[in-house]
Amino acid sequence: MSDARRRILQAAHDLFCSYGYNGTSLKQITARSGLPTGSVYHHFPGGKEQVGVAVVQHFGRVYGEQVLAAVRAAGDDRGAMIRAVFDGAASVVEFGGFVDPCPIGGVARESAGASGVLADACDDVFRRWSDAAAEVFQGDLDFAMALIAALEGGFIMARVRRSGEPLRAIGRALAQGRGSS
Repeated sequence: MSDARRRILQAAHDLFCSYGYNGTSLKQITARSGLPTGSVYHHFPGGKEQVGVAVVQHFGRVYGEQVLAAVRAAGDDRGAMIRAVFDGAASVVEFGGFVDPCPIGGVARESAGASGVLADACDDVFRRWSDAAAEVFQGDLDFAMALIAALEGGFIMARVRRSGEPLRAIGRALAQGRGSS
């Protein structure tokens, strides 16, 4: 990936995390990247929507790999794997000052009814995350999807409470199998 493309993606990522997709303008992305507007359109001729898709795809891969690494580092204990994911997420959101650490959920919420292209990119990321988690959790796709939904909801709760405790509590509950029949 070229340096200019990387700078544009990082700038858009940071702005989407802070202000959301709809609250971020292409002008802000250009300013944050330190590149001229022409460079943004050179790399992303489709404008902001194309930048958004690229951010979702790129950071969807990055965050998916990071979460899987944390899960695998926890060993074979299912409860330890789950706690590792949620404890790690709590630490990330706390360290980041309660700014959304991952723009995928936010872009998904904002784009679902407005942009099929962005919604499809988010859906692809969620499907890849679910499939990867299902592999770790003995093919249990339902549990994998619930885990991701709980993580996304936990991020929202942690941000509004300005505390990582909601994420940790969700992790403890899932690790202990509370709510299962």
